[in-house]
Amino acid sequence: MRKTIKKIPKQEYTAEFKEQAIKQVEMGKSIGLVAKELGLVEHTLRNWVKLAAVGKLTVAGTKVNDGMVSQETCSRIDAPLR
Repeated sequence: MRKTIKKIPKQEYTAEFKEQAIKQVEMGKSIGLVAKELGLVEHTLRNWVKLAAVGKLTVAGTKVNDGMVSQETCSRIDAPLR
């Protein structure tokens, strides 16, 4: 008998959520503690911190840049649905 493994759907997090998690680490909390408090996998938060340090943290295809959203992104958000 062969067991099937159920895949957990990939979770998407907002830019604000990621930024707040990273700020907590930057303020001195350990990655493990912040991850536990927020219900994250520690490795995920560690990756976010590393990516943010080199300016490559993204959310759903857009780069997170000090909490600012680019004009291009705003234009896409404000565009009417087809």
